Amino acid sequence: MLKHLKEIFVVCLVMVAVLFSGCSNYKIYTMAINNTRSVANLSLKKVMISMGEIVYLDNASDNHPRIDQDVIVMVHGFGGNKDNWVLMADEMTKKYRVIALDLPGHGDSASDESISYTIENQAKWLNEFMDKLHIKKAHMIGNSMGGAICVEFTHLYSEKVLSMTLVDSAGLNKTESEYIQLLKKGVNPLVVGNPDEYKKLMDLVMEKKPYMPGSMIAVMTEQKIARKAMDEKIFKDILTDVSQVGDFLSDIHTPTLIIWGDHDRVIHVDNAEEFHQRIKGSQKVILEGVGHIPMVEAPRKTGEAYKEFLSAIQ
Repeated sequence: MLKHLKEIFVVCLVMVAVLFSGCSNYKIYTMAINNTRSVANLSLKKVMISMGEIVYLDNASDNHPRIDQDVIVMVHGFGGNKDNWVLMADEMTKKYRVIALDLPGHGDSASDESISYTIENQAKWLNEFMDKLHIKKAHMIGNSMGGAICVEFTHLYSEKVLSMTLVDSAGLNKTESEYIQLLKKGVNPLVVGNPDEYKKLMDLVMEKKPYMPGSMIAVMTEQKIARKAMDEKIFKDILTDVSQVGDFLSDIHTPTLIIWGDHDRVIHVDNAEEFHQRIKGSQKVILEGVGHIPMVEAPRKTGEAYKEFLSAIQ
């Protein structure tokens, strides 16, 4: 109850600020994002790795280092960012140290169109990031492309993985989705060049979109359009090896949870069962009425499934 009162209070503060300050869309967006992070007890931090600066959210601080708590590392999908996890992270931050990063080429982290963003390279950068933060072991959770990165990471660095959770993960294609059918026609809805395409993207990835003010949608649309060239580059790079992660699944013995939205139009829900069959001892949860990014669309349901899994394996 207190948690919900806190959320309502924060929302009210943002609304009052918007009404009386004459804020621009970007100021409104920044205020809303910062307050959402605050409710989840997450703070913005930065660290340097070999390819450049990585920006991330972390609930550890000098006053509360969380040394004795297990670490959860959250890995977003293609074209996403660290804030995709914030609503779900709120369910985890009391018991765990929670870290959600912007992968290279995404969000506020360094971008460089001259380097290759293959799944393997991204897994190696993720390892370097964790080494910089002195994280020896962690629970890894990834959505879409982030799921494929988690599989690659677990394949390369299994000794560092306490558990792996795949949320509508890329890497298998047992049944073609609506998105794959569009790709075959030469249309890639994940790469956006105008506001209408952004709207179609949101309709594709979520079954029931959470409410957002028009001012926030305007900023998100502008940001997505601005990164079109980077998205095209990263998409081309991940196509070179994303399907290879399927070759590693039978060798994975890490406790694994597979979460999937049954209305996923990007990666068909049939692939959840394929992951489940190939990863020995894995668990599977299908969320009804949910699309491709459950942690955004249904953060509480997703968080409850994840917490139950973590409690069972500890």
